[in-house]
Amino acid sequence: MEILNKTLANEALLSIRTRSAHWNVSGPGFLELHVLYKSQYKQLNSIADEIAERTCTLGGLATGSLGGFLKNARLEERPGVVPNIMNLLAGHETSIQFLGEDAKKCSEQYADEVQATSW
Repeated sequence: MEILNKTLANEALLSIRTRSAHWNVSGPGFLELHVLYKSQYKQLNSIADEIAERTCTLGGLATGSLGGFLKNARLEERPGVVPNIMNLLAGHETSIQFLGEDAKKCSEQYADEVQATSW
């Protein structure tokens, strides 16, 4: 459950960052970026929902508070920073690295092929 809650926290943090970018975007490309960011945070919310449901299916309790997300996130919170597209990309790349490590761990240590191949 710990791995799933860490993944859930990372997705929640990415969603919040993306929402911040959506709310604060300005300048050239405003409309395209505004639409892109909205699409992305909706997708991130859907992914977070699936992770939370998987956690509960396995008998755990999904983290559901901002404090819990901050405690469990492996991504760094950046208060006061409005992310741009490169910041968001870096966050996604870091999250993908964690997913790869976690999938390997699920497969090797827990013999959980379903978890390892779900992501």
